[in-house]
Amino acid sequence: MSQSQDYESSSEDESTANGLPRPFYLRPYTRHHRVKKPDVAKQSTKHPPVTKCSKPSKPLIYERVTNKQGRTRRKSFPRSNLDPTQERLFEYGEPINGYKFLTTPDNIPLLQPRQSVSSPAQEPSYLLKYWNSVDLKLLPVDPGNQINKNNVYSFYQKSCDLLKQDMRKIIKRERIRWHPDRMHLPEATQIFQIINDLWESLQEV
Repeated sequence: MSQSQDYESSSEDESTANGLPRPFYLRPYTRHHRVKKPDVAKQSTKHPPVTKCSKPSKPLIYERVTNKQGRTRRKSFPRSNLDPTQERLFEYGEPINGYKFLTTPDNIPLLQPRQSVSSPAQEPSYLLKYWNSVDLKLLPVDPGNQINKNNVYSFYQKSCDLLKQDMRKIIKRERIRWHPDRMHLPEATQIFQIINDLWESLQEV
């Protein structure tokens, strides 16, 4: 039997033990070869070349563009130099519960009684319009009369005869109607104070 080439010995006879060294197993010599990778050209992330801006041959001139039509100016109204507290005021009507009614000279012609006094035949139609709420701007006084306590009371007396109702019931309804929060006429506050005064006088009776 032939011996393997992987064993080395100084003597071919293994039966005799003459103190020879033991054979060693020799592995074939192999090198670890690295796997060669294909050379891949790296993509270079090159930025585009920066080009310097050349100076313009002519200097830039900025012109302000204006609107041809132009802006429309707001109309300015003349302001009065008079202080409203220093303006001359006039008292009109009768004072009610210590309150006086003041107005400017321009409004005096509006407060003066009208020259044309209505005929008695027109009073019932005016009363009917007032109580039917045909015109909410009608006042509880006869046409052409001033707004005062006597004229308002006279108007409600005629209303009692027309409506066949008690004065207290009519005044109670009118207090709600002529409250300044509900009625926005300029005479609402004055009429409400007169009605309220009449209501208090009826409660004392």
